[in-house]
Parts: sequence; structure tokens; C-alpha cells
Amino acid sequence: MENLFLGEYAGYSKNEVIEDISSNYDVEKQIVEQYQIIIAIVNNYGYEEYSYFLMLKDGILYENFGAHCSCYGFEGQFEPEETSVEYLLSKNYKYRDNQEIMDFLNSGILKNILREKKIQRILK
Repeated sequence: MENLFLGEYAGYSKNEVIEDISSNYDVEKQIVEQYQIIIAIVNNYGYEEYSYFLMLKDGILYENFGAHCSCYGFEGQFEPEETSVEYLLSKNYKYRDNQEIMDFLNSGILKNILREKKIQRILK
């Protein structure tokens, strides 16, 4: 599956992103490896950093948001929350105004996820 790494993660490999999440979020690498990372972003704004991950695990989409100031890090903020294709395509999606993300999502990645979910339901 393709992925999109932006901000501080631009140019990172999948393994480098996994290592960084594990280290900075203080979460075991094996837990992070359970997810397919679709989108990973860390943006630095002076003394603050913000992160966003869109991930897939067992056919279910998850989002994870993190933020910290210069006093603290992302520790303890790896708490993926279930999301849906419908939400990602809605006007309420946080990154709706980011053309690079929307182009990526509309490039077929979401259709592939929906197709995989449909196949999984049929096989059950």
C-alpha cells in the first residue's frame, strides 16, 4: 500500500517512521507495526509540534493526533481512534484543505481500502 509522509517525515522510509513513532510516543515498536501507516505528518511551529497519522489495521481505518510544546514530547499520545472513508471524504475532515493529502486520498487509496473491506466481509 502506498503512503504519504509529510512535514518532518518527508523523505523518511516506512521503517524510519515506525521507529520515530515508537521512540517519540513511548510505545512499543511491535504495537506500531500492527498498523499500516498511510499518512504520517509531523509539523514544527517554533516551540510546538503537531502530528497526524492515518493508519489501517485489520481493514479498519484509524487516526492519531498528537501535539506538544517545547516542555514535553509526544509521550503517551499514541491512541489511535477508529475513523471511516466517509469521514475522510467529508467537509469535516481536518485535513480537507490540504490539497496534497486530498489528492493522495482520492488517487484510489480509499477505493482500495473499501474493496479490501468488502472482500473481507464476503470471506467471513
